[in-house]
Amino acid sequence: MSLSERISVYRKQKGLTQESFAYIIGVSFATLSRWENGHTVPRGLHRKVIERILRKAEKIANKPLTKEQER
Repeated sequence: MSLSERISVYRKQKGLTQESFAYIIGVSFATLSRWENGHTVPRGLHRKVIERILRKAEKIANKPLTKEQER
C-alpha cells in the first residue's frame, strides 16, 4: 500500500475529515488532499510525523486484544 493510500485509510478509519486531519498535523487541507491523491508526498518533519502516526496505528492494529479490550 502506498503512503498516500495509508494516509487516506488511516484518516477514514479514525472518522476524520481531510480538513480536521490536516489541522491536527499542521498542514492545509489542500496539502493533505494532494498527499492522499498521490500528487505530492509529505517531506521533512511532516513526513516523519505521518510515518510515526501510521507506524503506531499499524502496531496497535496488529497487537492481540487483551481480555478487557475484547469485552
